[in-house]
Amino acid sequence: MGPPVKLSNKTSTNPSFTAPTVPSDRELRFSLTAKDDRGTESEDPAIVTVLVKRVNCFPMAIAGQNQTVNSGDIATLDGSYSKDPDDGSLTRLMYMPDSEQLSSELTPIRAVICSCMHHV
Repeated sequence: MGPPVKLSNKTSTNPSFTAPTVPSDRELRFSLTAKDDRGTESEDPAIVTVLVKRVNCFPMAIAGQNQTVNSGDIATLDGSYSKDPDDGSLTRLMYMPDSEQLSSELTPIRAVICSCMHHV
């Protein structure tokens, strides 16, 4: 049994709902009964199951604050604030891109919007 959802209109022939964010794949079960204009109801409800699949969201790489250091100083980089919205474990890899990639005109590769659970 899955989390409760709100149907757009439970007396409609085609109600809809927004699939909830789930920590693992979950089945949602819905029953349908029918009643005629004389008040007679269907003997057994029809059951339909909707499988809501868990979405694996992209982890967020957070490389820390920009820094200014003097020549010869030690600069410490901090990727500890990187996180996985799904609470999975992370592997971090910090590297310096090739010098020709460093320019003022960087092109974003893609933007992804993910409605995921955020744990506080």
